[in-house]
Amino acid sequence: MQPGLDPQSFTRDLEARSADLRRRAEALQAQLAKITESVTSADRMVTVTVGAGGIMRDITIESAGLRATPTQWSDAVLKAYAQGCRLVGERAADLMQQHTPGSPVVELMREAVPPAPEGEGERA
Repeated sequence: MQPGLDPQSFTRDLEARSADLRRRAEALQAQLAKITESVTSADRMVTVTVGAGGIMRDITIESAGLRATPTQWSDAVLKAYAQGCRLVGERAADLMQQHTPGSPVVELMREAVPPAPEGEGERA
């Protein structure tokens, strides 16, 4: 407590700061939940949309995918999905960095995003 600040003023200030932090955390949570990335596989067979937490939101079979074998199709989906997860993870870490610069959580998030292998799909 600051010198010369009465307990009631201190409590009101603390409650106001707490409410502000709660509002900011809820806004950040809402922004994180809205992150999505759509990735078309390198062979143009599928487009996969990935949301926060790596949840697959959509999958579209492109014309090239109609001629694919099940193994080719599965490989294309998994690679596009992996790229989508990476992109979503990177965006989430960037957003956290904006709101909590220097936080060790941001570094943990960045470390959890695996490097992209060569020949990956591209953003749709």
